[in-house]
Amino acid sequence: MENERNARAEEAKALAEERRLREHLEWKLKDLQAKLFGKSSEKIYPDQLQLILEGLEAEAALDTTPESAVEKDKPRRKSRKKGMQFPDDLPEETIEIDLPEPEKSAQ
Repeated sequence: MENERNARAEEAKALAEERRLREHLEWKLKDLQAKLFGKSSEKIYPDQLQLILEGLEAEAALDTTPESAVEKDKPRRKSRKKGMQFPDDLPEETIEIDLPEPEKSAQ
């Protein structure tokens, strides 16, 4: 009973690792395809592509990185700046507008 559980756990772990590796390689393949077939001023020659693919195969054989490391390879969105910054020498002007009496009593 215990051996069955261990075997299932190991099988599930191996499956998850294969799935993670497959997703990583698919992402790399899409990136290479974009470089090869996308709009770009740089050209990749077939010999260069072969070297890259051989490197990927070697990386896949040696890849033992955790899943979080794979996510770090993915491009991230740029964060937006908070608020607008005004120059310090910009003059500051305060304008107060008084409400008419009927509108004041409605509060």
